[in-house]
Amino acid sequence: MNTNHSEYTYPIPSDVDLVNRISQWPAKENPNSAFPYSAEVSFEFPLPSQTLLFLSQGALSAGDLRITTSSTVRPDFARVRITVSCHDEGVRDVAKVGLIKRKGGESGVGIFTPKYWVGQTWDRLYFNVKLALPQNTPSYLNNLTTDMSNFSHNVGPFKDIVNFGEISLTGSQGKIIVKDLGAQKVTFSTSNAPVEVDNLVALNAVVHSSNGPISGTYHVFDSLDLRTTNGSIKVAVGLTGDSNINASQTLTMRTSNDVLESAINLTASPGTKGNFRIKAGNSNGHLSTWIGSCPVGAVLSLDASTSNGSARVMLPTAYEGGFTLSTSNAMAEVRRLTPNEHDPAGRGRQRVLEMKTATKGVVYWDKINLGRGNVTLKSSNGPVSIYV
Repeated sequence: MNTNHSEYTYPIPSDVDLVNRISQWPAKENPNSAFPYSAEVSFEFPLPSQTLLFLSQGALSAGDLRITTSSTVRPDFARVRITVSCHDEGVRDVAKVGLIKRKGGESGVGIFTPKYWVGQTWDRLYFNVKLALPQNTPSYLNNLTTDMSNFSHNVGPFKDIVNFGEISLTGSQGKIIVKDLGAQKVTFSTSNAPVEVDNLVALNAVVHSSNGPISGTYHVFDSLDLRTTNGSIKVAVGLTGDSNINASQTLTMRTSNDVLESAINLTASPGTKGNFRIKAGNSNGHLSTWIGSCPVGAVLSLDASTSNGSARVMLPTAYEGGFTLSTSNAMAEVRRLTPNEHDPAGRGRQRVLEMKTATKGVVYWDKINLGRGNVTLKSSNGPVSIYV
């Protein structure tokens, strides 16, 4: 096996410097494992002032990244443990692994293997990377960024321990699992794998996959964008409005060839009403959007559509505005769940439902508000239902 690194081309970004490269791997044999050899290194490094980086690229780069906290890590430091498993220690030695630095206060860990590899099918490497952040004192990280091909991510829980200004997790062929995470800006992206989120709190969040489902619990204060293909979206979303009625809080969900199911609660900051825009799109699959609550006086715009599948929307009693249904080759219906609803404003008003046509109408507590919101529900070759 040729372990002369000069014989290979490595996909190390031009603005990244690999420093303190690991040259010795304490090895051990694993006779009963799928990989007969493994080696492990562990080290601490100071947390960067700007961005904590984790990068992995190359034909032999694959594995999983686990990010959590530990009471044994010093404040303002991080500890990483890297275990590499292999069939051939010579293949392991062609990997370049170590600390990386990028200009502007950015540093972390890099794993780079040759860009091209022609070898046997068992010439594989698997990297198990565990990053531990300080646990004993609450901390704030300005930015955590990963870009790791063929890696899965398992992140958290961080509740009341670590908060992030920005966090971006990018992988491929590997799932992203996140628990109890708070950040200003969030981006999760993978392919051919699921994204599972348990309690994300963020100002803005973007979650994308392809050929994989998206699930979990999200609470955002500005915008949430959930997109995949050939995978389900099954989420619970809390969307909180602010005092600026002209700046909408937005939720976008889109998938294809699977179900899209969402349970949504809309709230507003004290003394405000909220302005919400929701778009839910599917093709060749069922769509269900349940809005459990919204503030009295809120503006709600909802556009939900699918094709070759049924579509259903359930509106809260506080909703005031119009609604329109459309479909082809199937039934369209409007149902009132409770004829004598309680006035959400506590003023003893009666709720009015007026049907202009069989598929178009308005619902309101005060007639002056009949144009406040707008709901559109569409399908083709599938029934559509609105529950008011």
